[in-house]
Amino acid sequence: QIGAAKPVTQAIIPAASFSAASFPASHTTPPALFPIVDADGILKPALLVLVEQAVDVDIGLIVIIVSPEHRADFEALFKRSPSVREMQRMPPRLQQYAMKIKEL
Repeated sequence: QIGAAKPVTQAIIPAASFSAASFPASHTTPPALFPIVDADGILKPALLVLVEQAVDVDIGLIVIIVSPEHRADFEALFKRSPSVREMQRMPPRLQQYAMKIKEL
C-alpha cells in the first residue's frame, strides 16, 4: 500500500550534552541521569524513563549516544546490579524493579 506507515523499530537517544543552566549538578552528573519521579512513583534517571517507554512500544534497538567521560555512569545504570547489601535495604518493590532494569 502506498504511503502505509512502517512501524518504528529503532530509537536513538542523544544523551551526551552538558547543561550550563544546570551547573554545577551537570558537572558531575549528565542531565540525562538527573532523577525524576515517574508515573509509578519511583525516582528514576530521566533516561531510564525514555528507555522504558521505548521498550513498552516494542522498539527493538535502542542506541544511547553518550560522551566518553560519562560512559561509565550510563553503563553502571544498565549493567551493574545493586550489591547484596543494597538490595537488602530496598523494599521488595524496588528489588523487583532493580531486576527489571537488568532486563532492558
